Amino acid sequence: MKTPNPDDLRKAEKQVLTGIYVRLLKRYSTRMGTEDARALAGAVSGILLCLEPADESVRRLMDERSDLVEKELALLAADEEIRRMATDTVVLKTVYMNRQRSCKDGSALEPVERLKRVGIYLQGEKAPTAAGFVESARAFYTATPW
Repeated sequence: MKTPNPDDLRKAEKQVLTGIYVRLLKRYSTRMGTEDARALAGAVSGILLCLEPADESVRRLMDERSDLVEKELALLAADEEIRRMATDTVVLKTVYMNRQRSCKDGSALEPVERLKRVGIYLQGEKAPTAAGFVESARAFYTATPW
């Protein structure tokens, strides 16, 4: 496989985000209404990938029901597939940001530290490669239970 360019990496990140969101939406839809399930899936997947909430319903849920969001994050400690994809995505974003910005103060490591604090970070034997990440993101997306 050729070396991925920034567009390939962004596409892979979107595939991971979509895969996580849909998996969580299906899970939450069995326990709550559609709108609440959408907001919760958006909040949890956004936190996992260190993304700002883009939707007002997600922001509101994060403000009003942070206890529920934290509970669902904690439950993901048992989901190794989501943990692996979230970890690899955040690690690659961190490496890329460090290269682009030459962050010497360690601020780019905050997303990794956040995953560690919530018990989601999954230590690997070696750091993910960009090409390997693109392949695993594609496989994760393809395996999404639509």
